[in-house]
Amino acid sequence: MTQKKSKLPQADRNPPLEEEPVISKRNSRNVYTLLFNRPKQLNSFSTSMLEFTFYYLHELENSEHVNMIFLKGKGRAFSSGADVVEMAGRIKDPSKRTEMIYYSDMFHDILQFMPKMKTPTISFMDGVAVGSGSAVGNLANFSIATEHTKSCMPETRFGSFCDTGTSYTLPRLNGNLGKYIALTAKMLEAEDVVIAGLASHFVPSNRLDALEESLIKLDNPNLESIKRTIDQFSINIEDMPPSKILQRKNRDTIERCFQFEKAVDIIEALKKDGSKFALETIDQINGGSPIGIALTLENMRRASELTYAQAIIMERHLWRFVFIQPDFCEGIALLMVKGAKPRWIRKEHKDVDFKKDIIETYFGDKYGKMDLDREWVYNTLPIVKSKMKSRL
Repeated sequence: MTQKKSKLPQADRNPPLEEEPVISKRNSRNVYTLLFNRPKQLNSFSTSMLEFTFYYLHELENSEHVNMIFLKGKGRAFSSGADVVEMAGRIKDPSKRTEMIYYSDMFHDILQFMPKMKTPTISFMDGVAVGSGSAVGNLANFSIATEHTKSCMPETRFGSFCDTGTSYTLPRLNGNLGKYIALTAKMLEAEDVVIAGLASHFVPSNRLDALEESLIKLDNPNLESIKRTIDQFSINIEDMPPSKILQRKNRDTIERCFQFEKAVDIIEALKKDGSKFALETIDQINGGSPIGIALTLENMRRASELTYAQAIIMERHLWRFVFIQPDFCEGIALLMVKGAKPRWIRKEHKDVDFKKDIIETYFGDKYGKMDLDREWVYNTLPIVKSKMKSRL
Protein backbone atom coordinates (compact mmCIF):
# COMPACT_ATOMS: atom_id res chain seq x y z
CA MET A 1 0.00 0.00 0.00
CA THR A 2 1.30 3.44 -0.91
CA GLN A 3 2.14 5.59 2.10
CA LYS A 4 -0.27 8.40 2.83
CA LYS A 5 0.91 11.72 1.42
CA SER A 6 0.26 15.19 2.77
CA LYS A 7 -1.91 16.61 0.03
CA LEU A 8 -5.50 17.51 -0.66
CA PRO A 9 -7.33 14.96 -2.75
CA GLN A 10 -7.83 15.92 -6.38
CA ALA A 11 -11.58 15.71 -5.76
CA ASP A 12 -11.33 18.59 -3.27
CA ARG A 13 -9.26 20.86 -5.49
CA ASN A 14 -11.75 20.72 -8.35
CA PRO A 15 -15.39 21.19 -7.32
CA PRO A 16 -17.48 18.23 -8.53
CA LEU A 17 -20.07 18.61 -11.26
CA GLU A 18 -23.66 17.53 -10.63
CA GLU A 19 -23.58 15.31 -13.72
CA GLU A 20 -20.57 13.31 -12.56
CA PRO A 21 -21.48 9.65 -11.87
CA VAL A 22 -19.77 9.85 -8.48
CA ILE A 23 -19.56 13.04 -6.43
CA SER A 24 -16.88 13.47 -3.80
CA LYS A 25 -17.99 15.84 -1.07
CA ARG A 26 -15.90 17.02 1.82
CA ASN A 27 -17.71 17.21 5.15
CA SER A 28 -16.27 18.96 8.16
CA ARG A 29 -13.39 17.45 10.09
CA ASN A 30 -11.84 15.57 7.16
CA VAL A 31 -14.73 13.22 6.50
CA TYR A 32 -15.60 12.65 2.85
CA THR A 33 -18.74 11.31 1.21
CA LEU A 34 -18.61 9.46 -2.09
CA LEU A 35 -22.11 9.78 -3.55
CA PHE A 36 -23.11 7.41 -6.35
CA ASN A 37 -24.90 9.83 -8.65
CA ARG A 38 -26.87 7.94 -11.30
CA PRO A 39 -30.31 7.89 -9.65
CA LYS A 40 -32.23 7.33 -12.90
CA GLN A 41 -30.19 4.14 -13.43
CA LEU A 42 -30.49 3.19 -9.72
CA ASN A 43 -26.78 4.01 -9.43
CA SER A 44 -25.76 1.01 -11.52
CA PHE A 45 -22.02 0.70 -12.09
CA SER A 46 -21.16 1.96 -15.56
CA THR A 47 -17.53 2.01 -16.68
CA SER A 48 -17.36 5.74 -15.99
CA MET A 49 -18.86 5.32 -12.51
CA LEU A 50 -16.27 2.67 -11.65
CA GLU A 51 -13.47 4.93 -12.87
CA PHE A 52 -14.66 7.78 -10.65
CA THR A 53 -15.09 5.43 -7.70
CA PHE A 54 -11.66 3.85 -8.02
CA TYR A 55 -9.94 7.19 -8.56
CA TYR A 56 -11.60 8.89 -5.59
CA LEU A 57 -10.99 5.93 -3.26
CA HIS A 58 -7.31 5.91 -4.23
CA GLU A 59 -6.96 9.68 -3.79
CA LEU A 60 -8.74 9.74 -0.44
CA GLU A 61 -6.86 6.73 0.89
CA ASN A 62 -3.53 8.37 0.09
CA SER A 63 -4.27 11.69 1.75
CA GLU A 64 -3.42 12.59 5.34
CA HIS A 65 -6.38 14.97 5.30
CA VAL A 66 -8.96 12.18 5.23
CA ASN A 67 -9.84 10.07 8.27
CA MET A 68 -13.21 8.58 7.28
CA ILE A 69 -15.21 7.90 4.09
CA PHE A 70 -18.98 7.54 3.69
CA LEU A 71 -20.39 5.64 0.70
CA LYS A 72 -23.94 6.63 -0.28
CA GLY A 73 -26.32 6.51 -3.21
CA LYS A 74 -28.48 9.33 -4.53
CA GLY A 75 -32.18 8.60 -4.78
CA ARG A 76 -33.83 5.31 -3.85
CA ALA A 77 -30.82 3.08 -4.47
CA PHE A 78 -27.38 2.60 -2.99
CA SER A 79 -26.44 0.72 -6.17
CA SER A 80 -28.33 -1.77 -8.32
CA GLY A 81 -25.09 -3.45 -9.41
CA ALA A 82 -23.60 -3.68 -12.88
CA ASP A 83 -24.98 -1.49 -15.67
CA VAL A 84 -26.65 -4.22 -17.72
CA VAL A 85 -27.74 -1.75 -20.42
CA GLU A 86 -24.12 -0.80 -21.09
CA MET A 87 -23.17 -4.45 -20.89
CA ALA A 88 -25.86 -5.53 -23.36
CA GLY A 89 -24.57 -3.03 -25.92
CA ARG A 90 -21.07 -4.45 -25.67
CA ILE A 91 -22.14 -8.07 -25.92
CA LYS A 92 -23.79 -7.36 -29.28
CA ASP A 93 -20.50 -6.07 -30.68
CA PRO A 94 -17.56 -8.55 -30.60
CA SER A 95 -15.13 -5.68 -31.23
CA LYS A 96 -15.95 -4.35 -27.73
CA ARG A 97 -14.63 -7.40 -25.91
CA THR A 98 -11.62 -5.40 -24.68
CA GLU A 99 -14.05 -2.92 -23.07
CA MET A 100 -15.71 -5.78 -21.18
CA ILE A 101 -12.32 -7.02 -20.00
CA TYR A 102 -11.34 -3.51 -18.88
CA TYR A 103 -14.63 -3.18 -16.95
CA SER A 104 -14.11 -6.55 -15.26
CA ASP A 105 -10.44 -5.89 -14.48
CA MET A 106 -11.21 -2.48 -12.99
CA PHE A 107 -14.02 -3.86 -10.84
CA HIS A 108 -11.72 -6.58 -9.52
CA ASP A 109 -9.00 -4.00 -8.86
CA ILE A 110 -11.50 -2.12 -6.68
CA LEU A 111 -12.47 -5.36 -4.95
CA GLN A 112 -8.83 -5.99 -4.07
CA PHE A 113 -8.15 -2.37 -3.12
CA MET A 114 -11.01 -1.64 -0.71
CA PRO A 115 -10.26 -4.29 1.94
CA LYS A 116 -6.66 -3.05 2.10
CA MET A 117 -7.64 0.55 2.80
CA LYS A 118 -6.57 1.95 6.15
CA THR A 119 -9.10 4.78 6.04
CA PRO A 120 -12.34 3.63 7.72
CA THR A 121 -15.30 3.32 5.35
CA ILE A 122 -19.03 3.22 6.13
CA SER A 123 -21.67 2.35 3.53
CA PHE A 124 -25.21 3.66 3.97
CA MET A 125 -27.33 1.16 2.04
CA ASP A 126 -30.56 3.11 2.46
CA GLY A 127 -32.36 1.62 -0.55
CA VAL A 128 -31.70 -0.90 -3.32
CA ALA A 129 -28.36 -2.72 -2.93
CA VAL A 130 -28.32 -5.48 -5.50
CA GLY A 131 -25.58 -7.79 -6.78
CA SER A 132 -22.27 -5.97 -7.01
CA GLY A 133 -23.94 -2.98 -5.33
CA SER A 134 -24.48 -5.06 -2.22
CA ALA A 135 -20.97 -6.50 -2.56
CA VAL A 136 -19.34 -3.06 -2.66
CA GLY A 137 -21.42 -1.96 0.31
CA ASN A 138 -20.21 -4.96 2.27
CA LEU A 139 -16.58 -4.18 1.49
CA ALA A 140 -16.87 -1.14 3.74
CA ASN A 141 -15.77 -1.62 7.33
CA PHE A 142 -19.39 -1.04 8.38
CA SER A 143 -22.47 -1.52 6.21
CA ILE A 144 -25.75 -0.03 7.36
CA ALA A 145 -29.18 -1.28 6.33
CA THR A 146 -32.46 0.56 6.93
CA GLU A 147 -36.15 -0.23 6.48
CA HIS A 148 -35.67 0.83 2.83
CA THR A 149 -32.89 -1.66 2.08
CA LYS A 150 -33.54 -4.32 -0.55
CA SER A 151 -30.84 -6.77 -1.55
CA CYS A 152 -30.47 -9.83 -3.76
CA MET A 153 -27.95 -11.65 -5.93
CA PRO A 154 -29.53 -11.88 -9.41
CA GLU A 155 -26.52 -13.14 -11.38
CA THR A 156 -27.87 -16.62 -12.15
CA ARG A 157 -30.97 -15.00 -13.71
CA PHE A 158 -28.81 -13.82 -16.60
CA GLY A 159 -26.53 -16.80 -16.99
CA SER A 160 -23.67 -15.61 -14.82
CA PHE A 161 -22.34 -16.56 -11.36
CA CYS A 162 -22.24 -14.75 -8.03
CA ASP A 163 -19.07 -12.68 -8.18
CA THR A 164 -17.65 -9.32 -6.96
CA GLY A 165 -16.37 -10.99 -3.79
CA THR A 166 -19.60 -12.85 -2.99
CA SER A 167 -18.01 -16.18 -3.88
CA TYR A 168 -15.97 -15.60 -0.70
CA THR A 169 -18.63 -14.03 1.56
CA LEU A 170 -21.71 -16.12 0.73
CA PRO A 171 -20.26 -19.55 1.69
CA ARG A 172 -19.34 -18.08 5.07
CA LEU A 173 -22.89 -17.08 6.01
CA ASN A 174 -24.50 -19.23 8.67
CA GLY A 175 -26.98 -21.99 7.95
CA ASN A 176 -26.34 -22.29 4.19
CA LEU A 177 -27.97 -18.89 3.69
CA GLY A 178 -25.32 -18.03 1.10
CA LYS A 179 -26.45 -20.82 -1.21
CA TYR A 180 -30.09 -19.83 -0.77
CA ILE A 181 -29.35 -16.20 -1.63
CA ALA A 182 -27.17 -17.14 -4.60
CA LEU A 183 -29.49 -19.70 -6.18
CA THR A 184 -32.90 -18.09 -5.67
CA ALA A 185 -32.12 -14.41 -6.37
CA LYS A 186 -34.75 -13.75 -3.72
CA MET A 187 -35.06 -10.09 -2.74
CA LEU A 188 -34.34 -9.63 0.96
CA GLU A 189 -35.63 -6.57 2.72
CA ALA A 190 -34.74 -4.57 5.80
CA GLU A 191 -34.08 -6.82 8.80
CA ASP A 192 -33.57 -9.91 6.62
CA VAL A 193 -30.50 -8.25 5.10
CA VAL A 194 -28.92 -8.03 8.56
CA ILE A 195 -30.09 -11.51 9.61
CA ALA A 196 -28.51 -12.94 6.46
CA GLY A 197 -25.21 -11.19 7.16
CA LEU A 198 -25.33 -8.77 4.20
CA ALA A 199 -25.11 -5.72 6.47
CA SER A 200 -23.40 -5.12 9.79
CA HIS A 201 -26.04 -2.85 11.34
CA PHE A 202 -29.72 -1.92 11.08
CA VAL A 203 -30.38 1.79 11.63
CA PRO A 204 -33.84 3.33 11.02
CA SER A 205 -33.59 5.93 8.26
CA ASN A 206 -34.85 8.71 10.53
CA ARG A 207 -31.68 8.27 12.62
CA LEU A 208 -29.18 8.46 9.74
CA ASP A 209 -28.64 12.24 9.84
CA ALA A 210 -27.95 12.16 13.57
CA LEU A 211 -25.64 9.17 13.09
CA GLU A 212 -23.64 10.94 10.39
CA GLU A 213 -23.35 14.04 12.56
CA SER A 214 -22.06 11.97 15.48
CA LEU A 215 -19.54 10.18 13.26
CA ILE A 216 -18.28 13.45 11.82
CA LYS A 217 -17.73 14.80 15.35
CA LEU A 218 -15.42 11.92 16.32
CA ASP A 219 -11.86 12.96 17.10
CA ASN A 220 -9.35 10.77 15.24
CA PRO A 221 -11.93 8.07 14.45
CA ASN A 222 -10.89 4.45 14.49
CA LEU A 223 -12.82 1.24 13.93
CA GLU A 224 -13.59 0.84 17.62
CA SER A 225 -14.97 4.36 18.12
CA ILE A 226 -16.92 4.19 14.85
CA LYS A 227 -18.55 0.88 15.81
CA ARG A 228 -19.39 2.22 19.25
CA THR A 229 -21.06 5.24 17.67
CA ILE A 230 -23.07 3.21 15.13
CA ASP A 231 -24.15 0.81 17.88
CA GLN A 232 -25.75 3.74 19.72
CA PHE A 233 -28.12 4.34 16.79
CA SER A 234 -28.68 0.76 15.61
CA ILE A 235 -31.34 -1.75 16.56
CA ASN A 236 -30.30 -5.22 17.72
CA ILE A 237 -31.53 -8.14 15.63
CA GLU A 238 -33.29 -9.51 18.71
CA ASP A 239 -35.33 -6.29 18.98
CA MET A 240 -36.29 -6.16 15.30
CA PRO A 241 -39.79 -7.01 14.00
CA PRO A 242 -40.48 -10.58 12.79
CA SER A 243 -38.52 -11.50 9.67
CA LYS A 244 -40.42 -11.41 6.36
CA ILE A 245 -38.58 -14.31 4.73
CA LEU A 246 -35.88 -15.60 7.03
CA GLN A 247 -38.10 -16.52 9.94
CA ARG A 248 -36.85 -19.42 12.06
CA LYS A 249 -38.78 -22.24 10.37
CA ASN A 250 -37.69 -21.08 6.91
CA ARG A 251 -34.08 -20.85 8.04
CA ASP A 252 -34.32 -24.43 9.32
CA THR A 253 -35.52 -25.53 5.87
CA ILE A 254 -32.71 -23.63 4.18
CA GLU A 255 -30.04 -25.09 6.45
CA ARG A 256 -31.28 -28.63 5.90
CA CYS A 257 -32.01 -28.50 2.15
CA PHE A 258 -29.12 -26.35 0.93
CA GLN A 259 -26.38 -28.48 2.49
CA PHE A 260 -25.75 -30.16 -0.88
CA GLU A 261 -23.35 -29.13 -3.64
CA LYS A 262 -25.56 -29.89 -6.66
CA ALA A 263 -28.81 -28.16 -7.63
CA VAL A 264 -30.60 -31.46 -8.30
CA ASP A 265 -29.88 -32.64 -4.75
CA ILE A 266 -31.01 -29.31 -3.24
CA ILE A 267 -34.25 -29.42 -5.25
CA GLU A 268 -34.89 -33.04 -4.25
CA ALA A 269 -34.49 -32.11 -0.58
CA LEU A 270 -36.90 -29.19 -1.02
CA LYS A 271 -39.44 -31.54 -2.64
CA LYS A 272 -39.21 -33.90 0.32
CA ASP A 273 -39.74 -30.96 2.69
CA GLY A 274 -42.93 -30.12 0.80
CA SER A 275 -43.73 -26.88 2.63
CA LYS A 276 -45.09 -23.87 0.78
CA PHE A 277 -41.79 -22.09 1.33
CA ALA A 278 -39.81 -25.08 -0.02
CA LEU A 279 -41.94 -25.39 -3.15
CA GLU A 280 -41.71 -21.65 -3.82
CA THR A 281 -37.95 -21.93 -3.42
CA ILE A 282 -37.80 -24.64 -6.12
CA ASP A 283 -39.58 -22.31 -8.54
CA GLN A 284 -37.10 -19.55 -7.72
CA ILE A 285 -34.09 -21.81 -8.34
CA ASN A 286 -35.60 -22.95 -11.64
CA GLY A 287 -35.77 -19.33 -12.76
CA GLY A 288 -31.99 -19.23 -13.22
CA SER A 289 -29.62 -20.61 -15.80
CA PRO A 290 -28.79 -24.26 -14.95
CA ILE A 291 -25.18 -23.67 -15.97
CA GLY A 292 -25.04 -20.38 -14.06
CA ILE A 293 -26.32 -22.12 -10.93
CA ALA A 294 -23.90 -25.05 -11.30
CA LEU A 295 -21.01 -22.63 -11.82
CA THR A 296 -22.07 -20.57 -8.81
CA LEU A 297 -22.16 -23.63 -6.56
CA GLU A 298 -18.76 -24.87 -7.72
CA ASN A 299 -17.20 -21.42 -7.44
CA MET A 300 -18.57 -20.99 -3.91
CA ARG A 301 -17.39 -24.48 -2.93
CA ARG A 302 -13.85 -23.69 -4.03
CA ALA A 303 -13.86 -20.17 -2.60
CA SER A 304 -14.93 -21.50 0.80
CA GLU A 305 -11.39 -22.84 1.18
CA LEU A 306 -9.58 -19.79 -0.24
CA THR A 307 -8.47 -16.46 1.12
CA TYR A 308 -10.40 -13.39 -0.01
CA ALA A 309 -7.57 -12.34 -2.34
CA GLN A 310 -7.47 -15.81 -3.92
CA ALA A 311 -11.25 -15.81 -4.41
CA ILE A 312 -11.05 -12.50 -6.30
CA ILE A 313 -8.32 -13.91 -8.55
CA MET A 314 -10.54 -16.90 -9.30
CA GLU A 315 -13.56 -14.67 -10.01
CA ARG A 316 -11.55 -12.52 -12.38
CA HIS A 317 -10.35 -15.63 -14.21
CA LEU A 318 -13.91 -16.93 -14.59
CA TRP A 319 -15.23 -13.58 -15.78
CA ARG A 320 -12.91 -13.69 -18.78
CA PHE A 321 -15.01 -16.56 -20.12
CA VAL A 322 -18.49 -15.96 -18.72
CA PHE A 323 -19.30 -12.98 -20.91
CA ILE A 324 -18.64 -14.92 -24.13
CA GLN A 325 -20.77 -17.91 -23.11
CA PRO A 326 -24.22 -18.43 -24.71
CA ASP A 327 -26.24 -18.33 -21.47
CA PHE A 328 -24.76 -15.00 -20.39
CA CYS A 329 -25.31 -13.42 -23.79
CA GLU A 330 -28.88 -14.77 -23.81
CA GLY A 331 -29.63 -13.62 -20.27
CA ILE A 332 -28.25 -10.09 -20.66
CA ALA A 333 -29.99 -9.59 -24.03
CA LEU A 334 -33.35 -10.69 -22.63
CA LEU A 335 -33.11 -8.25 -19.72
CA MET A 336 -33.83 -5.63 -22.38
CA VAL A 337 -37.00 -7.44 -23.54
CA LYS A 338 -39.87 -7.29 -21.06
CA GLY A 339 -41.58 -10.63 -20.47
CA ALA A 340 -39.20 -12.65 -22.64
CA LYS A 341 -38.18 -16.10 -21.41
CA PRO A 342 -34.55 -17.21 -21.79
CA ARG A 343 -33.55 -20.24 -23.82
CA TRP A 344 -30.71 -21.70 -21.77
CA ILE A 345 -28.41 -24.18 -23.49
CA ARG A 346 -29.22 -26.68 -20.73
CA LYS A 347 -32.97 -26.74 -20.10
CA GLU A 348 -32.85 -28.45 -16.72
CA HIS A 349 -30.33 -28.86 -13.92
CA LYS A 350 -30.05 -32.58 -14.61
CA ASP A 351 -28.92 -31.79 -18.16
CA VAL A 352 -25.74 -30.01 -17.04
CA ASP A 353 -22.61 -31.96 -17.95
CA PHE A 354 -20.54 -30.99 -14.91
CA LYS A 355 -17.18 -32.00 -16.39
CA LYS A 356 -17.71 -30.40 -19.80
CA ASP A 357 -19.94 -27.43 -18.94
CA ILE A 358 -18.24 -26.37 -15.71
CA ILE A 359 -14.80 -27.87 -15.08
CA GLU A 360 -13.41 -27.88 -18.62
CA THR A 361 -15.07 -24.62 -19.67
CA TYR A 362 -14.17 -22.51 -16.63
CA PHE A 363 -11.63 -24.21 -14.38
CA GLY A 364 -9.38 -26.09 -16.78
CA ASP A 365 -6.08 -24.88 -18.24
CA LYS A 366 -7.61 -24.43 -21.68
CA TYR A 367 -7.41 -20.64 -21.38
CA GLY A 368 -4.30 -20.46 -19.24
CA LYS A 369 -3.39 -21.62 -15.74
CA MET A 370 -5.08 -19.88 -12.83
CA ASP A 371 -2.39 -18.79 -10.35
CA LEU A 372 -4.27 -18.09 -7.12
CA ASP A 373 -1.15 -17.10 -5.19
CA ARG A 374 0.20 -14.44 -7.54
CA GLU A 375 0.73 -10.91 -6.30
CA TRP A 376 -2.09 -8.62 -7.40
CA VAL A 377 -1.16 -5.76 -9.71
CA TYR A 378 -3.63 -2.89 -10.17
CA ASN A 379 -3.36 -2.87 -13.94
CA THR A 380 -6.25 -0.48 -14.52
CA LEU A 381 -5.16 2.15 -11.99
CA PRO A 382 -2.70 3.99 -14.32
CA ILE A 383 -5.40 4.10 -17.02
CA VAL A 384 -8.01 5.35 -14.56
CA LYS A 385 -5.71 8.05 -13.16
CA SER A 386 -4.79 9.26 -16.64
CA LYS A 387 -8.41 9.41 -17.78
CA MET A 388 -9.66 11.08 -14.61
CA LYS A 389 -7.01 13.79 -14.59
CA SER A 390 -8.17 14.84 -18.04
CA ARG A 391 -11.77 15.08 -16.79
CA LEU A 392 -11.34 16.86 -13.49
